[in-house]
Amino acid sequence: MFEHVDPFIGTDATDLPAPTGLAATWWWPKPQVGNTHPGATFPFGMVSACAYSGAYPTGYGRYDLSTEGLPPVLHDRLVASGFTHFQQSGTGAIRKYYNYFRVTPMLRPLDDLGSTWEIVDEQAEPGYYAATLASGVRAEITVGPKSAVHRYTFPAHHDARVVIDFSLGGLDIPFGRTVPLRAHLGTVGAGCAEGEVVVEGAPLAVRVECDAPGWRQLLWYDRRLMPGGTRLDFDRIRPTTLRPFGLMWAGPTHAGQVVELRFGFSLRGSSRRASRSSVSAGRARARSTNAAPPRATCGASTWARSRWTRPRRTSSRCSPRRCTTRSSSRASRSTSPRSGPRPARSRSTCRPCGTSTARTCRS
Repeated sequence: MFEHVDPFIGTDATDLPAPTGLAATWWWPKPQVGNTHPGATFPFGMVSACAYSGAYPTGYGRYDLSTEGLPPVLHDRLVASGFTHFQQSGTGAIRKYYNYFRVTPMLRPLDDLGSTWEIVDEQAEPGYYAATLASGVRAEITVGPKSAVHRYTFPAHHDARVVIDFSLGGLDIPFGRTVPLRAHLGTVGAGCAEGEVVVEGAPLAVRVECDAPGWRQLLWYDRRLMPGGTRLDFDRIRPTTLRPFGLMWAGPTHAGQVVELRFGFSLRGSSRRASRSSVSAGRARARSTNAAPPRATCGASTWARSRWTRPRRTSSRCSPRRCTTRSSSRASRSTSPRSGPRPARSRSTCRPCGTSTARTCRS
């Protein structure tokens, strides 16, 4: 069945013949372009991941903001400045464009962060997305309900790097950028970092793990490295004070070397400073270690693929109203001077699922 699925449907402008006759007088109330992306998704999951160009409306593609007719072209070819998470899909006055935690595999200095590379090859299927950049780096991405696994295959280079931008959000259109309100980021060990960014009023916690033995792990701010730094905290961020910041791993690579990143996400961030790292990152840690098979991009992709083909199941827990198991009354009757005897409350336990529910005993 998978060979018949084409995730690229709806990701480009319509290719219709020139209208003639009465059709030439019609007005298009919406732009003649698909508003979807071909990135990796999971059935009923929270996370998606795809190449990022800043185009409208998903962050993927070549087109600029448009409300009717054929959209203007933003990029003359399909390009990407990295790979982001959380893309919307559909039309309407959404004004929330997501695209957080951009991951950029680079063979250039950090000053070139934000540059775009042409996508020379693409592949997509349900739960899996892959692209080869003009730089020679091959990216493969799969996602779980609240996790993502990235695999980057590098050419030989003396100073390759994987850069994660925690400050990016939104699109390259007027008023399309998302500015985080608060953020904190810290390293918690070799190849591991945790953080939280408050975007659109919601705290989004993340834990990142990187399999790159021997690579340097560094924080950066305003495209400048912070050697020896282990933490970044921003209590208040405004559009006029926002500077790019994030995390990176860097080191030499041989031809065909693979670097793998694992992300775990949680929206249940803590508002207390003292417990942010332990609570929010703890939930995110569970996402990255339990939501998808760790240290195996191909395994996670196979797992996501199996969930796409798995038939939908209903909950096995019994409904309290439909549970017909016998109840044991443990409450005694009570009396009221106005209404007389009141029915006692009893608790029933469903033997198949163990659900304990309260019912009124009228015996």
